[in-house]
Amino acid sequence: MQQNIDIITVTFNNLKELQRTYQSLLSQSDQQFCWIVIDGNSKDGTKQWLEAIRPPFAWRWLSEPDTGIYNAMNKGRNYIEHRGYSLYMNSGDELYGPDVIHKLRESLYFANITAKPMPLLIYGDAVNISQSGTEHLCCSRLPQHALKGMVTSHQAMLFNNQLLALVGYDERYQLSGDYDLMCKFIKASDFFNRPPLRLQIKICKFYLDGISVVQRQKALKEDYCIRRKVMEASHIMASVLFVSHQIHYLLKKILPELMFSLRSK
Repeated sequence: MQQNIDIITVTFNNLKELQRTYQSLLSQSDQQFCWIVIDGNSKDGTKQWLEAIRPPFAWRWLSEPDTGIYNAMNKGRNYIEHRGYSLYMNSGDELYGPDVIHKLRESLYFANITAKPMPLLIYGDAVNISQSGTEHLCCSRLPQHALKGMVTSHQAMLFNNQLLALVGYDERYQLSGDYDLMCKFIKASDFFNRPPLRLQIKICKFYLDGISVVQRQKALKEDYCIRRKVMEASHIMASVLFVSHQIHYLLKKILPELMFSLRSK
């Protein structure tokens, strides 16, 4: 049975970056996917551009106000196929190369043959591009590492559509909703005995924008809550991870190249 791929892009007043994502999708050798664009009622010409384009692949779009990024991401769920997987790529994100969709569809085909039932979560590697333009491979981790943090970049994860339609993003979070969703999918994978599928594929590349210290502290606090609530970690364990991530963030600020090289191994 064929598994569909839906690519959901949320955007707001970011037309230039949205066009970069569009060009990445146009370059794909396999056009068997559906692009879903959720625009937050932008005033920079995004809506007019969406009305004018005629992509060769299936697509749907919506332009209306939202209450935040995770509210917009949840709206994208209204347009996904019942059967298949969704990949979230924000405006400016790109697939790593022109054969990514082909490789993903090929992997889904073999998984459909060998895995009964299909995994709830499929993921691969990502490539981060620093502000200096340097590419850094971000190798995915085993799902057992989810308590520590993201097992890969959000843009390198494919979520099972049937579960995604039921779960979605917790809109109470402002920065860590992607971590919350990943943890819920991994917990569900354990409960239903449908282990995540880790692919040896570079799925995406995206540009690091240099998160501020204040934002990082807020994200760490949200991560703490998710570890306690979803991953059922103890207060001590969640606190230790909170401090360790603070140290890791400071080291990345001081020694970025070294920290990136350690993650790529």
